[in-house]
Amino acid sequence: MIRGISSGYDTPLEYLDSVYGDLRFIADDINNVKAVKEGEDSRFCELVNLVRTSYNTLKEVGRPHDMGNSQMLALIERKLHMDDSKVWFHFLEREGKQGTSSLLTDWLM
Repeated sequence: MIRGISSGYDTPLEYLDSVYGDLRFIADDINNVKAVKEGEDSRFCELVNLVRTSYNTLKEVGRPHDMGNSQMLALIERKLHMDDSKVWFHFLEREGKQGTSSLLTDWLM
């Protein structure tokens, strides 16, 4: 993405921050992933990797809290297979916790 930007070190970082530091781009990436269906273990792994990469990208640009809102949580939950969602909600009930994106991210990994 930064190939061809040769204005020193700050310009490519500013560009990457403008792209990846914006929650809309991260949400678009996750939104464009199809929901995981039964038996699609590799797609589940892809979803987990995308969530991890999205969180790490936002963390790198100083905005990890952007993954922590209820919209992002609901978006990720909708991508899970029904069986995975049941396990996730059972986990929350057993632990007596309320779902958060960061907790879901930790649970996925």
